[in-house]
Amino acid sequence: MKPETALTRRAWLRGALTLPALGLCGSATLACGLDGSFDGGIGFIHPRAIEVALAVQKAVANGLLPTSALAPLKPDPESLWQATSALTRLGRRLPAGHMLTTTAKPNIALLVSNATLWTRYTPNSQGFDTTVHASSAAFGDVEVISELAVLTALNEAQLTMTEALARGLLIIDTSGQKAETVTDLFTIAFADTSLSAPLHLEDRTPWRRPARN
Repeated sequence: MKPETALTRRAWLRGALTLPALGLCGSATLACGLDGSFDGGIGFIHPRAIEVALAVQKAVANGLLPTSALAPLKPDPESLWQATSALTRLGRRLPAGHMLTTTAKPNIALLVSNATLWTRYTPNSQGFDTTVHASSAAFGDVEVISELAVLTALNEAQLTMTEALARGLLIIDTSGQKAETVTDLFTIAFADTSLSAPLHLEDRTPWRRPARN
């Protein structure tokens, strides 16, 4: 399929799914799109996910992301491991308390919108605990929305966090001091492109326990 065709098809599909998605935002428990309840569509459970989807389309058209970023995720172990790896690596990169005190670091809930997959990052004395496959964001969490291809590009230093934020490929859905704090956390985390924490096999197995930092 030509990139233009893929872009048009994806734009139409995402537009068709936007309105139903708004009705899902209040649900407390939603299944991940990679763990057996995937219907072949794109899972949206946040009203700002459509903004990320459109930003990904533009990034592909501009050559910033590969055309594979437009491909729907498959509900199989490979996609599941890829998502778990990307989210765990991101959690390990979040800076420790050398800049922000423990009380200043907010809880963060990151949504991989094209996988309908929530991950929570909660502060500890060294940095953050990572809980992949959370049922949803918790009350008071700062919500962050992105797609798996964007997180993969960030982890592989193929995309800078500054550019991802500027282009709307990763949205921090809050304002004021919390927005500044999380922006600083994410920017610092990916400022050193040489950082790449080793990933243990058990960290590629998701669900129901915090990943090791």
